[in-house]
Amino acid sequence: MATPLTQAPKPRQALPDVEKLHGSRDLDEWIISIRAKLRIDGEAIGDEYARFHYVYSRLSATMKKMLLPYVARAEETGKSTPSQFIDYIRSTLDDPNKVKKAGQRLTKIRQSPGQAIAAYLPLFEQALFAAQADSWPDDAKITLLTVSLNKETQGRLDRHAEWPDTYAQFAAFLRRQESAFMSSPDTASTEVPDEGEPMDSPDV
Repeated sequence: MATPLTQAPKPRQALPDVEKLHGSRDLDEWIISIRAKLRIDGEAIGDEYARFHYVYSRLSATMKKMLLPYVARAEETGKSTPSQFIDYIRSTLDDPNKVKKAGQRLTKIRQSPGQAIAAYLPLFEQALFAAQADSWPDDAKITLLTVSLNKETQGRLDRHAEWPDTYAQFAAFLRRQESAFMSSPDTASTEVPDEGEPMDSPDV
């Protein structure tokens, strides 16, 4: 008697379902998530047709209606792949001037008075990557970061004749300088009163 063939268990999905896309605001994050999902859990989702409709399932009701003509045409022709569908979604929703606008924001970003370097650098680097300026020469990135710093941070920099050559080293240098400044017992004595302003008289 022939032994019945046992079917291999279907692979379990490693990642949770991708959040549904509602519009252009979350487009970049959604595309990263959906591509990772298909790459990691593609076998568990199924064949190419199943993966195509998985992408469609991760759209909001409004987005589904908007993209339905594309999906219907893909069904008729059988020519669209999940990757092509994602590219089409990007081309439909993405702002073609996004990088230019990010570049403008990068030139205007400034460290607020009293804002710690540890809090400011992530914001600067977020703007740097959004403008695709992370590939710029280190000198250009250091210059852009330097002019964006507040007067207090620039004052600490001016005390050093030499700065690190690479952007990564320079960012670490800024963190160390602020940490040393904040931990110094003489920090308070470095603040010199403005001679043009009268000092308060002590209470009697």
